[in-house]
Amino acid sequence: MDGYTVAVLVTDSAPWRSFTLPTADTGPQARSYICANCDEHYHSFDPACTRCRVPQCPDCGRCACPPRTPGRSCPSCFIVHPPAMFAPGSDRCLDCS
Repeated sequence: MDGYTVAVLVTDSAPWRSFTLPTADTGPQARSYICANCDEHYHSFDPACTRCRVPQCPDCGRCACPPRTPGRSCPSCFIVHPPAMFAPGSDRCLDCS
């Protein structure tokens, strides 16, 4: 074409050819992930987190980033709770108080 080469790419059957069978795996493929929090194996087309570059898990809803607020351990029940579960100045969680 006036000295230029033109490439036309198609994902499946070219419309100008007679009948051609579609090849396997011609469409987009989702990446495979294993959740760092719940060990769920999943495939995702969702946008990835900007920090860890992993999309959210469909099971637990978390990406691979560490929790933003570290938990505290209650000396009574020995469960690690988020800071909101502790009254100001108390070392026991709200459930044990």
